[in-house]
Amino acid sequence: MGGGVYGGYAESELGSTSADSNTATVTDSIIESGGVYGGYANTFGESTSATADNNTVTVSGSAVEEDGVYGGFAFAYGESNSATADNNTVTVSGNSTTNVNVYGGYADAEDASSSATANNNTVNIIDSDIQGSVYGAGTSFLSTYTPSLSAFNNTVTLAGATNVEGDVFGAYNNYAGGNLDTGRNTLNIRRPKAGGITVGGDLGNFEYLNFYLPEYFTAGGIMLKVAGDADIDGSEVYLGFEGSRTLLKAGDTVTLLSARNQLASPASTRVQGQSGATLRYDFNIYTQGNELLATVASMSLMEQTKALSEGFLGGMGLMIMGADTLADQGIAGAVDAAKVGAAREGSGLAGFGTVSGGRMRYNTGSHVDVSGFSLLAGLSLGQDLTPGRLTLGAFFRVRPG
Repeated sequence: MGGGVYGGYAESELGSTSADSNTATVTDSIIESGGVYGGYANTFGESTSATADNNTVTVSGSAVEEDGVYGGFAFAYGESNSATADNNTVTVSGNSTTNVNVYGGYADAEDASSSATANNNTVNIIDSDIQGSVYGAGTSFLSTYTPSLSAFNNTVTLAGATNVEGDVFGAYNNYAGGNLDTGRNTLNIRRPKAGGITVGGDLGNFEYLNFYLPEYFTAGGIMLKVAGDADIDGSEVYLGFEGSRTLLKAGDTVTLLSARNQLASPASTRVQGQSGATLRYDFNIYTQGNELLATVASMSLMEQTKALSEGFLGGMGLMIMGADTLADQGIAGAVDAAKVGAAREGSGLAGFGTVSGGRMRYNTGSHVDVSGFSLLAGLSLGQDLTPGRLTLGAFFRVRPG
């Protein structure tokens, strides 16, 4: 297929344009030229705007061979213009291949008085091979001008058997001379294949690095392998677990990231992760040469696990209080009533009853308070036998609490 795929396309030589809230889906296809765009907006007027916001691109089991994959693409050529590509999402999955770059949002401004903004975009690469680069957001401008460029809160997720031959950046300016204002971009690494997810170029412009360790991950495993340089200076590191359990134990070390260059220290040096609903892991995070490492410092039960027993303890407390009433006042009352019945003429059956109340506290780290009362009533019958006296009875009990 040639000519490109567009979820929405808008172009104007004089006024503002918008290509918002569109969807482009490519499944089991080959895109030979033209690229894939969720939304494409282009203006050549002055004091106008081009917006490509809230678009979605899905590429599954397909190949894109030329131009690029863009969630939203906005181009503004002229004085005092603005180009905006915000809140777009691109997902490439299902063993897809691209020979081009992938952008969540791309904004291009071509005048010193103009602005280009690409915020809150998302790129998901799952079990696919990207021969180009991956950018949460991209900006560019005519090289003779320096417009206002910004790219914040963009997210890139690499998962499964994924390979990126080029660079991976949270935000990127295509012209090195530009001043790109960027921050709060996030990289997520999930379910890597054996040997880790691979990046052939450089990695950078991520303030947050999130590594989700799969349940099959063991000591010595690697999450992300970068053949070029990785800039993680001052980045926040988070560790989480995927799956219901983990094979890691205290003292185990895993490699979160390896790169070509000597790595600077991240902002995080000790983080916590949670496995399932009960186990908390404390990790020491540190760099060693060209590697970012995580070592399990300790394992402990989550404070919340006591909630699993507190409900049970409350019910058990009521049961114990009721059993105490039966074993004490209840049996004593049945024996006394049977004696009275035996002294009378007739069957010897006699009624009995008792009422009791109480309050208990179970300390569980916090505590469980149990209060209530019991009402017990029944009939009893006594008979003297050679070994001793036999008392039989039937009763019912009510135990509100």
